[in-house]
Amino acid sequence: MGLYNGLWGLGGLTGMLAGGFLVDQTSILFVTMLFSIISLLAIPVAWFVVPPNRGEKQDSPAPISVQKTKWLTPFTVLVLATGITQGFIIMGLFNSTISPLLENVYQRPIQIGTIILGVATLAGTMQAIRWAWDPFIAPAIGKMIDQRTLIYPIILVPLIGGSILLSAMAYTSSIAMLILFIFLFQLLSTIFTTTTDTLAARAAVRTDRVKMMTAHTVVVDVGSALGPMVSFIILMYLPLSAVYIFASFLMITLAIFWIVFRRLELEIENVQSNIS
Repeated sequence: MGLYNGLWGLGGLTGMLAGGFLVDQTSILFVTMLFSIISLLAIPVAWFVVPPNRGEKQDSPAPISVQKTKWLTPFTVLVLATGITQGFIIMGLFNSTISPLLENVYQRPIQIGTIILGVATLAGTMQAIRWAWDPFIAPAIGKMIDQRTLIYPIILVPLIGGSILLSAMAYTSSIAMLILFIFLFQLLSTIFTTTTDTLAARAAVRTDRVKMMTAHTVVVDVGSALGPMVSFIILMYLPLSAVYIFASFLMITLAIFWIVFRRLELEIENVQSNIS
């Protein structure tokens, strides 16, 4: 899994850098065709590299009595809501609107000789930097989270901080400040993603592991798909700032739900301790 995640991150890093740079030098049609051809060439490579699935005979396991547990609890629902919000904002909304966001401020491309440094190059470079630091920062954050019994305060950091940064990016007119806000938001995105995955893993331990992790994967993917769609629907009627204000509202609302949930959990623990 470590090798897979590393190769996946390197692919994202290369795609962001090469894609953004080539769009400014050529055209979006050329880049999409190039990447399509590369993807097409990967099919015969996968055919020869991936080993065939050999059906090995296995002894049929003895029937095991499994204790059915209720996996859909208020905690798991909140974790799933956090997962869909993460996919919706981080992987969907932000990734699909970072170029228009930069274009509102960065209107004069820099030309160095025959090389043009436009919005696509800048957006691709900034996202590539995030892909580059993820293999180093994410494990450090994960290690810090594993050392804590309670991770509720940690999830509030990217939710509240991300909400503030999204509102700031919506109305920033300085390219330097916008780049700073984007980098800070991407750092909080790494914390948000790592913390959300940890919450899902802990919820899976408490309930049905297969159902919980499957549901978590599904809601993150659904959120990633809905993010761009909802963003561009909003852009049909409202300016780009409305998209980021909407995302900011979602994050701060989710933070409030986590605070309320933690307080209710503490009250229940106090009542149970008094009874015992």
